[in-house]
Amino acid sequence: MGIAAITATRVGWMAVITCLWRGISAPCGDPNQLRTALNAARNNLRRSHARKEPAMTSLDRSQPRYFSKYRNIRFERSEDGILVISLHNDGRPLTFTAQDHESFVDAFYDVARDRGNKVVILTGAGGDFMPSIDFNSFGNVSDPDVWSKVHDEGTQLLENIANIRVPMIWALEGKAHVHAE
Repeated sequence: MGIAAITATRVGWMAVITCLWRGISAPCGDPNQLRTALNAARNNLRRSHARKEPAMTSLDRSQPRYFSKYRNIRFERSEDGILVISLHNDGRPLTFTAQDHESFVDAFYDVARDRGNKVVILTGAGGDFMPSIDFNSFGNVSDPDVWSKVHDEGTQLLENIANIRVPMIWALEGKAHVHAE
């Protein structure tokens, strides 16, 4: 339901997306229309997270398999290709772990390869964005083999995000504690 309400403000979103696509940093279009569209999207995402809607399953043939592949990522895509990616721990803000670090590499690779995505919106759940890290889950990062794995995953993750060839929007609620880049 959250994604349907976002697409209902498509005219406003298209103005924002056009600005992003052209690389324009100043507002374009009617500022009131842009503000209304962004506020509506923010409210709809907030309501969607409050309902703790389940992730799409592979039984839904209209959605790609990767939509149900990742434990802490919820994917919702509208009919016109607007993909909302929510990073979460059971509907609450994500505590970043080594498992998340590894799975995000594959998740963003899957998103970049999916030609059904026309716009990608990345968000968190339940308030602040990744308020903490479970450092113990990474192991002994002073061990060169462990650090090499963490470093390589980080590099691959950034490359996979850069390979998403459609406009990408980060819709943030609250503070960004971890990886605000």
